[in-house]
Parts: sequence; structure tokens; C-alpha cells
Amino acid sequence: MLRWNKLDTKEDDIEESNRRINFRVSIGRRGKKRQKNLDKEGYHGCGSFDNVQRKIQVHYHNFLIALCNDALKTEYKKPRYSFKKINYKDNTTVNFGYVSKLKNSLIKDLLNLKISDKCKNYGKDYNQKLLEKIESAWLNKLFSMNYLEMFKYYYNNEKPLKKIVLEGKEIVLSSKTKSFSYLLDKYKNLTEKILDTTKIVYLSDENYGSHFSTTNISFALGFEKLR
Repeated sequence: MLRWNKLDTKEDDIEESNRRINFRVSIGRRGKKRQKNLDKEGYHGCGSFDNVQRKIQVHYHNFLIALCNDALKTEYKKPRYSFKKINYKDNTTVNFGYVSKLKNSLIKDLLNLKISDKCKNYGKDYNQKLLEKIESAWLNKLFSMNYLEMFKYYYNNEKPLKKIVLEGKEIVLSSKTKSFSYLLDKYKNLTEKILDTTKIVYLSDENYGSHFSTTNISFALGFEKLR
């Protein structure tokens, strides 16, 4: 863990301290909070491993929900109902055990989770009830696909994805169904870390937990350790 040293108000001491602990300090006027900004993205900041992984996971989950709605339109033309985004906790948790469970789950397992608190006009089990009403064998094929298997469609070799063909039927993706390439466009400053994290967590047969050390704050790619 990094230890923050007390800084003297003298300019020379501040410069020397910055060299030793490798961060920059901005000291404002009396009464205002001091802002401590680490070099680059910062310790456990937006570019840390778990935060990058969270961005990928949330984006992928939104893709899955939107894809299922596109599939409903493919099967029913003008469906009266649509799946809603899942709740914040299940959407954003990225610890090793939870992510490992997700990777071994089915798409319908995601649909059975409680929906977002933002969907105030619907019950928490709305997606689950909608899923139970659907009797289409073709849609059930989609819902029964493995979470990780569908990720490869989402990833699509980092290229834009316009449609998916399942059992001979074409699902045309709407503007809301954003594949992996959109994520790269959104976070261009994190492109390398997003690609590296994706390959480790989702596209490698290796147990990605082996990349972490309990005693070191960084691993092979230079990210902060996952807490």
C-alpha cells in the first residue's frame, strides 16, 4: 500500500516529496480541499484493472439486454414488452468469484436477475416474469446460450457488429445494441488496457486469477491489484 508522507509547506520539500512518492499535489487556498492526483490514471483509479473490467462487464450486459430485445422484435415483429437493464450491484460486481460464476452462466440467468432501480414502474422480477411468458423455441435457443460464448459475438474481433444469425434467423441489431468496438471508441484513452483485460478475463483459457499477487500492488500488465 502506498504511504502518504506529510508535506512541508516549503517549495523545495514539496518537490523532493513528489519525487519520492511519485504523485502530484495541488494546494489550493485555505479552506479548500487538497486534491491528490496520481500519475497517469492514478492508484486504483479509472484505469485500474477492476475498473476497466467493470466498464467491459457493464457494457456487455447492456449489449445482452438490448440483443434480447432485438431478438424479441425479430420473432414477434412488434412486441409489447421488452427486457430492462439489470440492477446496479449485479451489473457492476467484478470480484473473481462472481465473474467466474457469470462466465459459466446462461443468458437467461442474467435475465432472471432483479432489474435496475431506475425502472420504478416495474417490479424487480419483471425480466424473470417476461422470460417465463415467452414460448418461442428459437428465442429459448438464444436465452440458453452460454454467457462467455455470446461474448465472442459481442467482441467480434474488435469490429462493429450489425447482425447475428441464430439457427438460420437473422437478428438485426438496433442502435441501442452496442458491441465491443463501441466501447473502444468511447474510452480511446484506455484502449490498450481494455484490450488486455478482455483477453485475460474473457478470451483466455487460463485462470485469470493467477495474474494477481496478494503482496504486490501491480501485475504483469502494470495495473493496480484487484481488491
